Amino acid sequence: MPADQADIVAWIEEILRSERDITLSSPVLEVFTYEDDELFWPALYFADGLAVNVLWSKADGGKRAVGFKLSEGMTPPAELSAFKWARQRSKLAGEIRGTYFVVKCLVDSFGSADVTIGNR
Repeated sequence: MPADQADIVAWIEEILRSERDITLSSPVLEVFTYEDDELFWPALYFADGLAVNVLWSKADGGKRAVGFKLSEGMTPPAELSAFKWARQRSKLAGEIRGTYFVVKCLVDSFGSADVTIGNR
């Protein structure tokens, strides 16, 4: 995994730990990142079929949330059993199950609390 992707994985892991005391046990298979002037939106895809994404608006007071999606037929991992999961049917994707939480603490790309990420 390239260093910049390892930094993204560490950043998301820090958000999960600091916000909800969540540590996922499955290994990360793929890292995807979308970024523009207003938005940073990384996603992690895990070996067990879980996808985790962080929607991070760069604007002060902007939207910041962590979303979880399960592969079809997958049961939620034990680490996420406290969440309520919504279901959505799609002809293209089948059944999608997902949940999210709003990020309240600001975490920069190095895991320091209370620091906003700037332009990466």
